[in-house]
Amino acid sequence: MGDRKHDVYPWLYDLNPQGTVPVLKHGNHVITESLVCNEYIEEVATFTPYLMPKQPNLRAEIRMLNSFLSSDIVPNFYKLLLQDTTEQSKIQQRLISSLAVLTKKMESLSADGPYVLGQQFTLADIALLPFVERIMIVLPHYRNFSIPATKEYERLLNWYSIVQQRPSVIESINQSLGANNASGASSRISDRKSFLIKAYAAYADNTAQSSTANSFR
Repeated sequence: MGDRKHDVYPWLYDLNPQGTVPVLKHGNHVITESLVCNEYIEEVATFTPYLMPKQPNLRAEIRMLNSFLSSDIVPNFYKLLLQDTTEQSKIQQRLISSLAVLTKKMESLSADGPYVLGQQFTLADIALLPFVERIMIVLPHYRNFSIPATKEYERLLNWYSIVQQRPSVIESINQSLGANNASGASSRISDRKSFLIKAYAAYADNTAQSSTANSFR
């Protein structure tokens, strides 16, 4: 879809020649990459409570967690969708091992949660949620993969269940679906599942031509 995407969204390539999203334009500045955009918004906005803690060690923990997400979780998610059946078993094992590491890290940061760093909702939660959501919805549908409901992954699964109920997360999902906040929970969850499953269909049958798909083949 590379050339077609360029024709349909020429403004996107004007802002970001790579053609990837998200792209944030603020004044004369153009920022790309979702994790960088998150931090930029946090720094220029006046959110309270802060989405990045003031303590340098906790800020570093968020950045290290985001780095692990980018280097391990996200690549294995895409590779599992894109690769043929001969490689899927190996990739599933790598992904489940990465999720175990992630869960242990979350336990070490805050055993009880409810969020990654404990009581405070931070950029760590915001960065992690989209891909845990995709793992929970897209991979069972296309690759019969699910996170085991065992003690080893309990902290991660409990976190996911809690974060889904945050009003800001519900509002964001409703906006992505063009729904209103009065939508029932069961309807919202069903619509969100359908939306994500459809969005990743081309990845699952290995016909996606995005730069993301090409980078993980």
